[in-house]
Amino acid sequence: VQGINMGRPARISKEQILQQARVLLRDGLEGFSIRKLANALGTVPTALYNHYESKDALLDAVVADALAEISFQFNNTLPWHESIRQWMMNARATSLEHPELLALVDYAAATPSILSTMKDLSQIMQSAGIEKKESYRQAQSLLWVVSAFSLFEAEFKRTTQSGRYQQSYIDRQFRDISMSLHAENSDKLWESTVSREICGLMALANEKNK
Repeated sequence: VQGINMGRPARISKEQILQQARVLLRDGLEGFSIRKLANALGTVPTALYNHYESKDALLDAVVADALAEISFQFNNTLPWHESIRQWMMNARATSLEHPELLALVDYAAATPSILSTMKDLSQIMQSAGIEKKESYRQAQSLLWVVSAFSLFEAEFKRTTQSGRYQQSYIDRQFRDISMSLHAENSDKLWESTVSREICGLMALANEKNK
């Protein structure tokens, strides 16, 4: 009996599974698999299926676990548009701190935490006079802007593409634009993106209040 027990894989907890899954997902979703996760944990796939019935169920749990650590807080003491601006700045920062969540954008889109954030965003817009249905669409758009920008930024930093702006596009025709692109530091580009979104929302609110 003792010899048989020695051959059995160690018991794996849900916490261990989620923690290791988040580590592996930092390299993206494409190469992620239950077998790869089991190997990293020193166990077999069936040990993971004892906790999660499918890969999708496991990914749902990873999303919930990661989102639980991200605080989507809105500053109600600021003007409505500044509150949204501050949220966008914070959301981008926290997204970059959780690259495993960026790999799960499709999975995260309809989780309760994300939908709650959309509701809060839409209520702020409604307080400015934007119609309810339009505020929902705008809230979804803001979430997409944050996630898409953060995802591209994270992928860009992982590759060798950043140097191409300074090395491959030195042709005189494109010199000005290539030297103006923020390849290494996206902060200025993000500030411009946020300002454009806020200006659009303010214009929409002003139009509704006429």
